[in-house]
Amino acid sequence: MCADPIQVELVSKPWWDAPLPILAILISVASLLYTWWARRSDRASLKVKGSKRETHRGSLQENLAVIATNSGFTGTTVVDGVHIRIGRKDPFRPAGHIDGQKPPKTLGPWESMDFVLVTKELAEHLVSQGRKPQHTKPIVTTGRKHYPGKWDKEAMEVLVSSYKKVKEAADKRNPPRNLRTRVRELWPL
Repeated sequence: MCADPIQVELVSKPWWDAPLPILAILISVASLLYTWWARRSDRASLKVKGSKRETHRGSLQENLAVIATNSGFTGTTVVDGVHIRIGRKDPFRPAGHIDGQKPPKTLGPWESMDFVLVTKELAEHLVSQGRKPQHTKPIVTTGRKHYPGKWDKEAMEVLVSSYKKVKEAADKRNPPRNLRTRVRELWPL
């Protein structure tokens, strides 16, 4: 008994010939992207930068200001505090004020706030910790997260000049130990 081979042919249209399923997939993807964008843009988002601020208290002083701007379209946020991160983990909470008042402060859409801090206080902390001004970064804290920022060029120049003044004064009070003083400490004669 010999059987003839059976041939099976699948008759169907290619997938690109059916425009309705393709259109449905495109509309679904567009809807998901729009939902993601709308929810993301609905909340508050802070842009943080550090800049130079001149204050007048008897004489002209160059201080630093941390400026935070809420770039969210509709969300408001409450700024709980401002600190300066030194290195990776060392937070420094300077004494300062936000537009004449202490934190917390509520920021609506496209509102900004200035946190003015004394440069000398930050420079003294840097010298005591043995750090350089390049290791610092301004951070604004809300209830949701920490927003890091950067110093602009003028602010970094003010911080470096204040750091150098404080460092020179500290070196005059406590001169660096050389080999001779270390040997005398080990073997007092």
